[in-house]
Amino acid sequence: MLLYRVQSGSYTQIITGMPAVSSGDVIQVITQGNLITIFRNGSQVGQTTQSFNNTATKHGLRDYGGAIRLDDFTLDNET
Repeated sequence: MLLYRVQSGSYTQIITGMPAVSSGDVIQVITQGNLITIFRNGSQVGQTTQSFNNTATKHGLRDYGGAIRLDDFTLDNET
């Protein structure tokens, strides 16, 4: 699993070394201020600090290999 940011059409990888995603996995991406934390099945698998997400207006998930199905995408504003 990789995490990228896309800005002005340019992709930049911001987290490396996370485990692969398997069928049935639940992935959570939680942002709080500059902090981005990734969870897989309830366990933290990655974290980074990036300021770009403070003003982001678009969010999404993408599969490049076509081998997985993404469903139940939820975006929530928790304070």
